[in-house]
Amino acid sequence: MWPSAEGGPPEMYYKHAPRTCRNFIELARRGYYDNVKFHRIIKQPLVATSVEH
Repeated sequence: MWPSAEGGPPEMYYKHAPRTCRNFIELARRGYYDNVKFHRIIKQPLVATSVEH
């Protein structure tokens, strides 16, 4: 999911949002985010994705 050139997996805030982190990790493990381009990661705990139409 995260190419080594990109610096590895995103920082997770498990203490603040444990359910969200678990859901994200489980969906990633199942391949839900395969071929999804994460086009912007900002310093606030938010990840924006892009969906091509």
